[in-house]
Amino acid sequence: MQKQKIEIPPYLVDGFVDGLEKKFPEGSANHNEIESAKHKATQFLRDAGKKIRSIEEVRKANLQDPTQSDEAKAVNTWRYAETKFNEIAKQSENLPDLNATIQALEDEMDSAVSNKAKTDFAKEARQRLSNMDEKDRSKFISQAMRNDDFEITSYILGAPAFLSGISQSQHEKLKKWYRNQLFGYEVNALKALESLNVHLNKGLTASNKIMRGLRGHASRNGAIDKSEKAKKLMGV
Repeated sequence: MQKQKIEIPPYLVDGFVDGLEKKFPEGSANHNEIESAKHKATQFLRDAGKKIRSIEEVRKANLQDPTQSDEAKAVNTWRYAETKFNEIAKQSENLPDLNATIQALEDEMDSAVSNKAKTDFAKEARQRLSNMDEKDRSKFISQAMRNDDFEITSYILGAPAFLSGISQSQHEKLKKWYRNQLFGYEVNALKALESLNVHLNKGLTASNKIMRGLRGHASRNGAIDKSEKAKKLMGV
């Protein structure tokens, strides 16, 4: 019988999940898929936490039950845990693909500049910019940013940095400014999605680790074999 307490991973605690949700900006009518992904992923984390918490409660109750033998305690705890982990696995099959949602959001913001950057005028503007000396080029870009000149900046962002004569780091800095100015919701939603994706994967990994640990313990003391024999006798 496992006597060690089952610790709930922090990523599956309600308060932590609440914090992940609060990172998201107010909903946008144009981005229902983000709200849906957020809801499904955070609900999974909460449900997984509740199920693992219930396994710990059952483990503790069985441990303290004087009417059960150590063997029965192990079998009953494993049987309940197996059911809950099967439920977690089944629910994980319906999780949204956050990587795809993140990429779609990136593509949406990038497409805003890619079409404008294909025109002959845009190509000429980049050529002129690349022909400037570094000081004048930096001054020109800074002035465009101060003037909120999104047309000129889109010409630069819609093509590789070297075509405008700037470094990749300058290109990234301009891209960040452009996005913050025009895509406030999308930028904040992207950050929130990336954080949620990281912690969703951590939650899945932690759940699997707990399951493997319980399975290993149950296997070592024979609880799994005895549980399977009991199922066969009951016709389950």
